[in-house]
Amino acid sequence: NRETAKELSIKAHRAKLEIRSSKLERIMEAINAKGQMTNDKVQLLLGVSDATAVRYLSILVREGRVIREGRGNAVRYRKN
Repeated sequence: NRETAKELSIKAHRAKLEIRSSKLERIMEAINAKGQMTNDKVQLLLGVSDATAVRYLSILVREGRVIREGRGNAVRYRKN
């Protein structure tokens, strides 16, 4: 029983990572097509909250895939 619960936990974690990876790729596709994205556009594209959009964009910045430009409401993200 314990092993089964652990296996289910691992499968759930992998599924979550796959979904996140898919969403990050959708953001990158949009940036490639449009040249840049904003937090608001990511929210609309993926149907996610502000916090989730910030988290996804922060991941892409950390990975060096996008560059954050501007401040406050003028923040834009473009391909690195």
